[in-house]
Amino acid sequence: MIMSSNLDSADKTAAYYKAFSHFLNTGNSEHLSEYIEGEHNPAILSVYRNGYYKASVEALAANYPITQQLLSEDLFQKIAKRYVELNPPTGGTLVGYGEQFPVWLEQAPELKTLNLPSLLADIAKLDAGWLNCLNSEDNVSPLTATQVMAMTEQDIDPGTCETSFSQSIQICHTEFNSFDFWQRVKLEGQVPKQFELTKRNETIMFWRLEGQVHGKALTEIEQDFFGTPRGETFKLGERLESPLARFPDADITDLFSQCLQQQLLVLNEPNIE
Repeated sequence: MIMSSNLDSADKTAAYYKAFSHFLNTGNSEHLSEYIEGEHNPAILSVYRNGYYKASVEALAANYPITQQLLSEDLFQKIAKRYVELNPPTGGTLVGYGEQFPVWLEQAPELKTLNLPSLLADIAKLDAGWLNCLNSEDNVSPLTATQVMAMTEQDIDPGTCETSFSQSIQICHTEFNSFDFWQRVKLEGQVPKQFELTKRNETIMFWRLEGQVHGKALTEIEQDFFGTPRGETFKLGERLESPLARFPDADITDLFSQCLQQQLLVLNEPNIE
């Protein structure tokens, strides 16, 4: 279909890809006419466009499975196709495609008239959090109880060591008791016939341990401790000062123990093994 004589330079190749991308997003093939050989039917281009949309919508369905189950198939297809039109894939893979889908569901004015479920945006956030956790990088050097004991024996205070949170940690903020709903659908494979939806702001954390994704609703002291974790390096003792100041009667022993058991902390001290 493509005339090689028309693609004899990097500029022309770039122009072709730009025209093809424009066609995929708009359906307008006018700028592709010079690249179509004379005997070929331009209608063949619709095969590429239809395949592009189908693959993108299927990627959204795969990445947001509970969100899809919350809607009818036709309604999800309609919403997903509109999202693809406005936010076409930009990478070379559809793995993880739809990063802005939860925000779009929450804010898009055109969706306000569709009478969508109140917890839809929450469920999309949880789907995204779970997927991002699953696809995150592995911990290189998780802080373990054995290391803490070894540091103590060497008179090293663990609180003074450079530490960070696991790269797998994902934090989601929800408006309703959506995590309970999300967990039920994840476990049972279908939307429950009865569910009491309540307005309840929650902070949900996902993390990965030994290849398996875990999730929980954080307590207030846990919210204060974990905050927005990705990419931040800190001294553990200093990090604990804020929750201790806000909750002076709290016992942080359990919190620290959970961090060690679930490998939620990463030791950034190369000289400590």
